[in-house]
Amino acid sequence: MFHYGNRISTKLANFASWHEEPFSGARKGSYWLNRPAKVNRFKPNKFGLFQMHGDAWEMVEDCFNFGYRLLPPDGQPYLRDDCPKRIRKGGSWLELLWDLRSARRDPIEDHWREQHVGFRVVRELRKWFTLEPHR
Repeated sequence: MFHYGNRISTKLANFASWHEEPFSGARKGSYWLNRPAKVNRFKPNKFGLFQMHGDAWEMVEDCFNFGYRLLPPDGQPYLRDDCPKRIRKGGSWLELLWDLRSARRDPIEDHWREQHVGFRVVRELRKWFTLEPHR
């Protein structure tokens, strides 16, 4: 469910934990910060990425699609010419545990702006790892 496993708490993510029971017996916490946390506040996942659960929803490049049937099998984003909605993932500091799950994906209009929705800057690794020597 989470990159930590089946349990998550306010020691692992910034989310609205005060009014529901955590998953799989994790301890109940308090409403953590009531705002986004500093980037390195929580442990990164195995890829070195911080705050993959909670803190701020991430708007991703994929066009919204019900289910996974049309998604490219190679992990590339699902894009099309007519893309009125993107996908947001990860939950935020305002959200419940259900929204923090890795599988959670919601549609969002690409012009939508909220204090708890953001994006993650990425670098494509294929361009950095080549067999040619650097010049």
